[in-house]
Amino acid sequence: MIRLQDLSELRQQVQALDTSAAPEEHSQLDHALHMYIVECSRRNYLKELLLQLYQLIQRFRLAAFQDPQGVARAKREHLELINAIFMRDYEKAKNILGLQLLHR
Repeated sequence: MIRLQDLSELRQQVQALDTSAAPEEHSQLDHALHMYIVECSRRNYLKELLLQLYQLIQRFRLAAFQDPQGVARAKREHLELINAIFMRDYEKAKNILGLQLLHR
């Protein structure tokens, strides 16, 4: 179950992370946010799938976070995702996650 306190902390981290931070920092926060959501879903197969996927595409994720426009877009999408979950607008959250998959 998603805890609003945990989500609030993640939102603060996303807001505080400067767009000029190292790609590794952006990648770690991206990973933390998505893993938190998946872990809260209590679907172990989804968690395992995401972990395997991240291992396969880590190099591409780091490259994506070297592009300032990509970083700004990811930050905006992450904040929109977190806000949608706060508002319990799960349809919007699902759509945002789908958009993120298209942009990667």
